[in-house]
Amino acid sequence: MKLSKDIQLNEPFNMSKVLKLVQLCSTFSSDIYIHKNMTAYNSKCVLGTANIIISMKENDHFFISADGSDAKEALDQVGAFFEKTGAESPVKV
Repeated sequence: MKLSKDIQLNEPFNMSKVLKLVQLCSTFSSDIYIHKNMTAYNSKCVLGTANIIISMKENDHFFISADGSDAKEALDQVGAFFEKTGAESPVKV
């Protein structure tokens, strides 16, 4: 099952937050991607995730997707992570 969620970044991410995000995503069997500018980045990969997240500025929009048996739980927890660390979900898709 593939699900996605729109996210708006309220404050820039640092490398510490990126590492925590990758660690969280790695706990799920689902494929989890961050999508920005028609490119998808594997959120279980530190370099790809750091590349996209650290380059984002305040109020940038992107979306995350999860595809797999635990996609709903993954998307809920990753969405909650972004909400706690400086982002919000303006639209649920």
